[in-house]
Amino acid sequence: MTSQNYREKRRFPRVCVQFDLVYKLNKLPEIRMRIGDEERSASLMSISESGMAILTNRSIPEATELEILFHLIFTDRQTPPMYAVGQVRYCTEVTAEKEYRLGIEFLNIDENDKKTIAEFIKTKT
Repeated sequence: MTSQNYREKRRFPRVCVQFDLVYKLNKLPEIRMRIGDEERSASLMSISESGMAILTNRSIPEATELEILFHLIFTDRQTPPMYAVGQVRYCTEVTAEKEYRLGIEFLNIDENDKKTIAEFIKTKT
């Protein structure tokens, strides 16, 4: 797709960031596999009120639900931990080292956390 044909489809503005976050696999669609309380670390690449993009070393299928715990770092403060349930919308391999970019849509996030994300985005735009 060329940049001339690209049309932004996001409902909310998104800003690029580089923070660490922790996620836990919640429900795997169409896969019979016990993961338990397995947790993985990832890097938060961008965020909006409706979702985020993360970089991780694991391929995770589309439609997988994740529990996500993260912080936002403002110039003068860091937020308390924010918790969200999200669903993987895409998973793309981005490097030869087997890293993957996941696009995650929030299914459940506290309204106050959404407001904090909106406030954070305003400081970056």
